[in-house]
Amino acid sequence: MKYNTRRLRSRCIILALSLILISAKAMAEDASNPIAAISADKPSSNDTEKKEQDLNPYKPTYFIFQWGTHDPRDNRQLYAKFQLNIKQNIWNNLYFAYTYRALWSITEQSAPFKDNSHNPEIFYDIGNEDLLKIGQIGFEHESNGKGGIDSRSWNRIYWEPRLVYKRLEGKLFGFDTLAVYIKAWLKFNERQSDNPDILDYYGNGELTVKLYSDEYQFVVKARKGLKKDYGNIQIELMHRLSENFSLYAQFWNGYGESLLDYNRQTTRYGIGFALAR
Repeated sequence: MKYNTRRLRSRCIILALSLILISAKAMAEDASNPIAAISADKPSSNDTEKKEQDLNPYKPTYFIFQWGTHDPRDNRQLYAKFQLNIKQNIWNNLYFAYTYRALWSITEQSAPFKDNSHNPEIFYDIGNEDLLKIGQIGFEHESNGKGGIDSRSWNRIYWEPRLVYKRLEGKLFGFDTLAVYIKAWLKFNERQSDNPDILDYYGNGELTVKLYSDEYQFVVKARKGLKKDYGNIQIELMHRLSENFSLYAQFWNGYGESLLDYNRQTTRYGIGFALAR
């Protein structure tokens, strides 16, 4: 089972790298077109607001039903999972964001929340117009709001440079924009932490590859833990249904889907709806 899981993650990472290589080839072809190059350097002022939304999407807000690995605490397989995200500009390029994520045990009699994740952060977004962007530099806290032996939390500073390329020659496999995010973080060593080994499972960074257009968004996100073959992979697919809603599907495999069980492995499939961007 461990071998199959490792092989699955390897294939997902190869898929992500293949998408980058295919898009890089398209970028090279577009670079030979001087008209496209001029258009890329000088975007229309009328599209400024839309471009910011398209080229720098933040964390999705969604609600899904999940099926997968039996939970080690209650032996259940079916959960609801949802995530809420807000992002607010404070001053110039300084932002505050808050993400709430929950696993909801809807099949239990009292329908309790199995675990919660509270993730506030503050960051400076250097959104330069170059192909390779300096990206976000920030600080974030994450905790599950529980006490006692179930308490989980950690703090980190991070830097997330990104490459964003919008294909002007038309869509490639239904997508017109490629974004590659490389997020690296440094964890603070809290003395009272109940999860001192969290980096063994989460690692020191995260690779995200996004392909998207006005109608679709495909995201592969991967982490590699510091020890053994720990880590995780998450794949998301969104299809816009209306101006405000999208069909949303998610696949998860690895460690750390919830903070409570950051050191337990799960495989889950989910489908539901997300707010369209």
